[in-house]
Amino acid sequence: MDAYNVIWTTPSRGASKSMPCGVGDIGLNVLVESGDVLYYLARSGSLD
Repeated sequence: MDAYNVIWTTPSRGASKSMPCGVGDIGLNVLVESGDVLYYLARSGSLD
């Protein structure tokens, strides 16, 4: 099962390589750009 455990050892490089987090109807993507921690937060059923 260890082969399926994803571990990030360096900060992401852009939104396309962000770390997915969350469970159920809550979604979260975390990334680092220029020393800043950025995140996208979403919930199913939410609108733009």
